[in-house]
Amino acid sequence: FKREALMAAQLSHPNMAGVFDYVQDNGRPCIVMEFVNGETLAERLARAGRLDVVEAVRIASGLLSALRSAHDAGIVHRDVKPGNVMLAAKGDVKVTDFGIARAASDHTLTETGMVIGTAHYLAPEQVSGRPATPSSDLYSVGAILYEMLAGKKPFEAETPIAVAMKRLTEDPAPLRTVRGDVPAPVAQVIERALARDPAERYTSAEEMRRALEGAFAASQPATAPQTIAPTPTEILPIADALPPNAAETVAVRPAALAPQPPPKTGESLPAAVAERRRREYRRLIVILGLLAVGVATAVILVLALVGGGTDVVAVPTFVGHTYTDATAMARRAGLTVVEDERPSRRAAGTVFGQDIRAGTQVVQGAQVTLIVSNGTPPAAGTPVPDVRGKKQDEATRTLKDAGFTVKVTYVQAGGVDPGTVVGQNPGPNDTAQPGQQVAIVVATSPPKGHGKHKGGEG
Repeated sequence: FKREALMAAQLSHPNMAGVFDYVQDNGRPCIVMEFVNGETLAERLARAGRLDVVEAVRIASGLLSALRSAHDAGIVHRDVKPGNVMLAAKGDVKVTDFGIARAASDHTLTETGMVIGTAHYLAPEQVSGRPATPSSDLYSVGAILYEMLAGKKPFEAETPIAVAMKRLTEDPAPLRTVRGDVPAPVAQVIERALARDPAERYTSAEEMRRALEGAFAASQPATAPQTIAPTPTEILPIADALPPNAAETVAVRPAALAPQPPPKTGESLPAAVAERRRREYRRLIVILGLLAVGVATAVILVLALVGGGTDVVAVPTFVGHTYTDATAMARRAGLTVVEDERPSRRAAGTVFGQDIRAGTQVVQGAQVTLIVSNGTPPAAGTPVPDVRGKKQDEATRTLKDAGFTVKVTYVQAGGVDPGTVVGQNPGPNDTAQPGQQVAIVVATSPPKGHGKHKGGEG
């Protein structure tokens, strides 16, 4: 429970219910959470049956935004369901209960063979006992979207186990056969999120959010421009054209032709005109100055966007994927990977570590080492200390004091101080033999003028 609280406290996002503290009351562990005045999505669905498309898209967008933040921090929720989505009275969407969330590099909750989650929203890979990944959370979001729009869950059966097993061999009924007014582009986004093969789903929560919002926007009818019919000129009889009190009608001159007020006492007419012109001149100078500043700012922004800077990307979470899938993810992110095959109790070919922490901002083309299981149990050894976040000198001393040799490599990274360790291989708490080499990855400053930023896959 304390582990849950400490992990949740690391996350901060407008669409997450904040965790403020961990306490014990008469020996009972408790967490102090943000109070959300509202109802859960499960309660809303029980009351309303199904939601309007616009409301469902709004809720899912907030949910995906929260998951993006968690995935970027290397954390998978693993139990995304309507009961863990709060709808505040003011309309805010808040994701709660990261209680069984885990760091993407932490396998302690899966090595015992446990399947953790809620049957109706579990991804197929979770049902089959494989580790949950960010893609598993996206499947759960797809299931929630389906339920919000269809008014029923994607799969129904008599027992939770039967529900979970259905998704290994079946696809849900096409959403538009259940509810015909769901726009086809929106339905296609949901169907892709519910793909049984994780490789066929969206690669990140941000990609799915953009696809969902884009599909909804594309399905809205374009607003036709309003045309104003010309008002025909009518010729009225003179009797109708004149007002009843025509004799009292007062002529109004245009302002430009109206008599000007006399100059102030003691001020000649030419002097008054000159003063007025000076005021107008000063006003013109101010306007021209503001325009110059605006043009200069626009030029700087354009140069920053298109001016040949180096793209910066977030390192995806490779852990839990097969090496083949991880290689494809790296290619899409513009990164290169190197395989380091190691003994592990995990299935052969599964990535169980990476030398650069997920979410680290690095320049495109950077190299990431993936630690891949060869399927053989490791020999007993010494746990490798976690030196990520330490300065290079401190990390080197820590590893040498633990009996290891150290190899240092560098990567251009943003968002961290130069000289900070952003990754290591073997990873934290992996075992290694005394005298074995531990490689650490140290951040250097990205090149000046690096412009465009691209998000990585969660």
